[in-house]
Amino acid sequence: MHNPLCPWPLKATSPRQSLAVSLNPMTEPNTVPQPSRWKSVTAWIVIANVAVYVLNLLTMKVVTTPYSQTVTQGLLFETGNFNYAHGVLGMQVYRLVTFQFLHNPHGIAHIAFNMLMLWTLAPVVEARLKGVRFLAFYLASGAAGPVMLVLLNRLGVLLDPNWMTQPLVGASAGVFGVMVAAAYIAPRDEIELIFPPIPMMLKQFVGIMLVVACVVVFGSGYQAQRNNAGGEAAHLGGAVVGYFLIRRMLA
Repeated sequence: MHNPLCPWPLKATSPRQSLAVSLNPMTEPNTVPQPSRWKSVTAWIVIANVAVYVLNLLTMKVVTTPYSQTVTQGLLFETGNFNYAHGVLGMQVYRLVTFQFLHNPHGIAHIAFNMLMLWTLAPVVEARLKGVRFLAFYLASGAAGPVMLVLLNRLGVLLDPNWMTQPLVGASAGVFGVMVAAAYIAPRDEIELIFPPIPMMLKQFVGIMLVVACVVVFGSGYQAQRNNAGGEAAHLGGAVVGYFLIRRMLA
C-alpha cells in the first residue's frame, strides 16, 4: 500500500499557481502573498518526511512478517506504519499520524513523487489557511486515509484477506487532501506534466486522479493487494475529508 502517488511529476505553468491564489474560488483571482518557501509549514513537512526516510534507512534490519516472509524493514517503519491490528485493535492511534511520514524504503520513487506533489500544490492551500491551520488540515486529511481503508474493508469493497496486518505508509492521503483543496481554491490554474509534457487545468488533473483511484478501489476485487487498492482507498479518504475541510475552513 505504498505505491507512488502519481507516475507523472508536475510543474506549475501559471504564475498564479506559485505566487497567488484567488480570494474566492468562484470569483476572479487576487494576488495573495505566500510565505517564503523555506519558512513555510510545507517546507517543514517535506524536511520531516526526508529526515524520517533517512533515519528509517539507518535502522534497517531483517524481520519476519505475519505471513512468515523475511523482509528488510526499518525500525521506524515497523513501529510507525498503520495497520488494523495495531492501529485499531491495539488502540495505537498515534499511527494515524506517524504513517504519514513513512515511505517505502526500497526505492526513492514513493517519497519523491509525494514530496514533489506536496511542494508543487501545498503553497496554494497554505497561503489561504496559514501555518497551524494548514498543518491541521494536512494531518487530518492524512489521518482520513486509514479510516477510509478500514471502512471499505469492513464493507467488503476491498477483498484483501491480509488487510488487518497489511502496513499502510506514505504522505499521499494528506497530499490528496491538498490536491483537492488546491483545485477548489484555484481550479483553472494550469499545470503541466513533466512527462509527458501535457498541460491541463488543475481541476482536470485532480479529477483524473480521483477517477483512477475509484476504478482501482471498486474494480480490483481479489486483486486488491496487487493493485494497491488499499493505498488508493486511503487516497480517496484524504480527498473526501480535504474537500469538506477546505469548504468549511474557507467559509
